[in-house]
Amino acid sequence: MSLDTELLELAAQEDVSQVLLSRLIRHSGARRHVALFRRDLTPELIEEIIGLGSARTLAANSSLPAVTRAYLAGHPQTEVRAALAANASDDPPGILLRLSRDPEPSVRSFLAMNDRLDPVIRAGLATDPDPGVRGSLVQHWGDAPEPVRRTLLTDPDPEVRGAAVHAYVPPSDLLPSLLADSATRAGAIRFAEPTPDMAADPDAGVRQALAGIPLCRRPCATCWLRTRTCSSVAPLPPAPTLRLSCGKPWKPRFGAMTPPSSGFSASAVTTARPPPSGLLRQRARASRRKTSWPGPACRHHQWPLRPR
Repeated sequence: MSLDTELLELAAQEDVSQVLLSRLIRHSGARRHVALFRRDLTPELIEEIIGLGSARTLAANSSLPAVTRAYLAGHPQTEVRAALAANASDDPPGILLRLSRDPEPSVRSFLAMNDRLDPVIRAGLATDPDPGVRGSLVQHWGDAPEPVRRTLLTDPDPEVRGAAVHAYVPPSDLLPSLLADSATRAGAIRFAEPTPDMAADPDAGVRQALAGIPLCRRPCATCWLRTRTCSSVAPLPPAPTLRLSCGKPWKPRFGAMTPPSSGFSASAVTTARPPPSGLLRQRARASRRKTSWPGPACRHHQWPLRPR
């Protein structure tokens, strides 16, 4: 075992003293593990970690004291504030609201990933001036309320609208406008009835989305694209049963894959049932017995010997 692995395992133990942790953080790998996962960090140890340049890793720790979160919320480095926004809880109260008003869009984008964020503050990110923040909200808030979904489905940015139509089920009153929009047509097709114009759409994404809808089992006038299971179509007729000239249904024997060349009629009355699996096994064993090689038995195994 290498020294780096031993130091990492030592940093993960729960009964490590603060003096030993203070020595372990001199190692970069152990310091990263201590800053990210330890829940028993003292203010002195936190100050040492920040002084060693691991404030970003420390900000991703969800068990930091409230005083440390308040300090990191005003850290001059954007990466530190973004890591805090993605993992912190609202302790002290108002820290997440402060991060939602951060001047850097990347901090607000990471804040949209935080499930601990108050729904009111999170809904306010749906009208953020930066489209990257709104796109991050679409990606990480799948159960957004209907007013937020409507706002994102009608977003002025086409990329945000396209992502929203794939993430949410659009309301029925918005479906016509989504189908008329080139940025959302491919995602909205799965919620609408196919039309001839969709099959001839110049956008390859629209045609690909149309091809992904389950095929109908039988074409008909009401389902010309064969893209829906149509309830108006009667089930397919049963396969015809071949009958011999005497009137009995012809049943293929084991190994026979084609009907006889004469002496049968193709009138369809009932569907022939396949022979049961047990009968097939009996016929297979009988066929193997007929083709076994005769000859003297082996004195060791008592099996007939195959002639050379």
